[in-house]
Amino acid sequence: MRWDRCNGKGYLRLIEAVGHLRRTNVSLLTDCCTLCLRTPAPQTLDALAAAAGLKPADAVAAGPRPDAATAALLDRYLLWQQAVDAAVAAKETSPTGPGDQSDLQALLTELSEALTSTGAAPDDAAVFFARRIVKHLYDSAAAGSKLSVSFHAACLEVLAGAAAPGRVTGELTALWLAAEDERKFGITVVELLLRLRLLVVPELDAYLSKVLTTPASRTQAVSDLVLFLLRSMTVRDGAVAATDLPATLELLGRMAVNNPPLAALVDAARKAAAAAPPPCLRNPAELPLAVRDKSADPPGLRDQALKLFEEWVQLLNTHGDEKAHSAFLSGPVRAAGVLKMDDTTDRFLRTLTELAAAHCLASAEAAAAAAAASAAGPPPAAAAGPLSFIATDALVQFVTGLVVSLGGGEAVLGRYLAILVGVIKRDADEASLKFNARPYLRIWVGLLSELGVIPGSNAAAVLAVGDASAAADPAAQMRYLRACGAALHALQPLSVPSFAFAWLELVAHRAFMPRMLTAPLAAGWPLFAGLLVALLRFLEPHLRVAELTDSLKQLYKGCLRLLLVLLHDFPE
Repeated sequence: MRWDRCNGKGYLRLIEAVGHLRRTNVSLLTDCCTLCLRTPAPQTLDALAAAAGLKPADAVAAGPRPDAATAALLDRYLLWQQAVDAAVAAKETSPTGPGDQSDLQALLTELSEALTSTGAAPDDAAVFFARRIVKHLYDSAAAGSKLSVSFHAACLEVLAGAAAPGRVTGELTALWLAAEDERKFGITVVELLLRLRLLVVPELDAYLSKVLTTPASRTQAVSDLVLFLLRSMTVRDGAVAATDLPATLELLGRMAVNNPPLAALVDAARKAAAAAPPPCLRNPAELPLAVRDKSADPPGLRDQALKLFEEWVQLLNTHGDEKAHSAFLSGPVRAAGVLKMDDTTDRFLRTLTELAAAHCLASAEAAAAAAAASAAGPPPAAAAGPLSFIATDALVQFVTGLVVSLGGGEAVLGRYLAILVGVIKRDADEASLKFNARPYLRIWVGLLSELGVIPGSNAAAVLAVGDASAAADPAAQMRYLRACGAALHALQPLSVPSFAFAWLELVAHRAFMPRMLTAPLAAGWPLFAGLLVALLRFLEPHLRVAELTDSLKQLYKGCLRLLLVLLHDFPE
């Protein structure tokens, strides 16, 4: 189906046959007609319904004529969806495969911009688009279009993040529960929605248990979905906890009395729940006030931070002169009143970190969709596509400039590290399995490399141009590394399990471990020993019972390699 403008009146004209429309598309058909026909035109609506194989009454009863705001949203959505379908079709029919994803990235950006450019409230616009994208998602899954499924999944994730917490999830859950189409039990889409946290699991549990108790509703599709949830998402990878499906498990337990395979599956799900670690109930006091309470931010702080950060990135790209960088920090940045070493400074640094991490993650969305298109299943929780580190590297140079060029020293570094640790803990707790540590790993590596003054680093150039005595002062470098080590201890795996791999890489990094262990008078040994003990404390309970998941096996191998390096290079 393709839509186009006609008559210069903003109407839409159906220019391709719509005979492929099924009954599930009645609402979309009616939306299109009520948008196109600003004045009643029953004969046109009847003709479109006939082309779709529907009765005219079905199309008329599907819904009322939308108001102006809804019509504007629908107009924007239809044109956007047309462009998406064309882009996906072009890539899937290309002999070279998906290839460049810049056009899909541009469409994803266009969707984000549409939330604030149609006259409707952003939350309402996000819900409007999400409901229609989910319907299109089912069509894409039925057609076997992996690229379309992955791209629309990325769109749903963007919409959920743009709306108020839980708004899109609640609306999509209600939409799924109310749907009467048997296709809603399709494993591909349900798994994707669950991994994206776009279905409320307790409501899904209550619905499935109700359906299973009704023999007429207990179709093969329902049974396949329930078994998949238990076997793949509960027992295998823990994406859905058995404790989230109490009613379904209880019912299946009763049904499994004379079904040994089902009984074994239910028992495995319950054992997986018992072996799962307890949820991290973090003390709010662990997070700095500037991180846990964003509502107290000064008005306009985010816009001010964004403006300064954009100017800083532009300056880095156009002027390699370190004196120009120092002049910017001591001029516009200081004049903005965000370097007074007070609560505003903390909130400014937190905002910069959030902006850099968000830019980094956004750069991978289209790439993740392309990568998932070539895989058999839905996209992983934390996509492994390539990231752009422009913003994170600029942030590192900004902080390094404050510490070194402006002479902020340990006071500024300690302040920023406390904010960075708090942001990582908060994001890891909120994102859970979807947490992506790579932007923060890049920030950490940058800080360790710059402040450790690895030869060739920007910090080495700054110090050489500015204060030669500081460049030759190993004591200052050691104090910076000790501050970083203390912050890493606060991020140990027992506190932030989802940051464990990034944490181990940082502890063993060439900018940190060798400098800590070769410091004069063994000044860095106690701190590094504390980090090593923290790693062993995290692994000990799992090693004691010899039950390691694939992730823990990889972390254990990393620990062994670290110990071998220590034994070989630092036997004392």
